[in-house]
Amino acid sequence: MQRGLNNGQLAVGWLAYILSQADHRTSAVRDWANSILRTLAHLLGHPIREVEFRDDRLGVMWLYSSGHTETRNSRSIRGVFDEPTHNEKISR
Repeated sequence: MQRGLNNGQLAVGWLAYILSQADHRTSAVRDWANSILRTLAHLLGHPIREVEFRDDRLGVMWLYSSGHTETRNSRSIRGVFDEPTHNEKISR
């Protein structure tokens, strides 16, 4: 049995936060989500625990979904948001 939300459900919850609050920061999502647990549970079709939308969990979900993990990329997770060096291309 699944414990907690999957990455897709986390992403939908975070997008709901972004759209309703006009704020993309992960640090405030947990308090917002905990204030509307029943609404989110209905929207996502899964019970919501108070720890679901922690900023660290949202960050890992974001990195995993964007392909920036240790196993899929040679750079470390810490360096994902660093400016590219002169040897790296920026894809658009």
